Amino acid sequence: MSRTFSLALVFLFIFGLVSSCENTSCGCDPAPSYSATALQYTWQLDEIAIGGQSASKGNDIKDRYKLQFKGDGTYTQTQLLDNTTTAGTWKLTGQGNRLLEITDHKGTTNTYNLGTVDNSTLVYSFINKDQLLEQRIFSRQ
Repeated sequence: MSRTFSLALVFLFIFGLVSSCENTSCGCDPAPSYSATALQYTWQLDEIAIGGQSASKGNDIKDRYKLQFKGDGTYTQTQLLDNTTTAGTWKLTGQGNRLLEITDHKGTTNTYNLGTVDNSTLVYSFINKDQLLEQRIFSRQ
């Protein structure tokens, strides 16, 4: 085999590998991308799942709350037990806006991974203090 022919085969092999890595040819769905307007509603916490298992639901959730995300980048959190409210700021960050960054009224910032944001459900997750995946599941009000 000639050297030119061998180099051409190597080039085609490498080109084939590189092009097969594109999302359009792998047959997989790309990760979702979110817009800030999709969150600009009031969301009530309905379930907490830890390690993939439901830990508490509905009224069994200690310190259950609602979050209202506003278009100006602020939010209000209302405790359902006594209607006390606190305020802070929020924004979407990361590739495809898949990270929700919330800064509370004390100035503490937490970042959450968005899992679902649709017309009825908001799900975000984080690694909790026990190093387990914790999901917060909200319904739109």
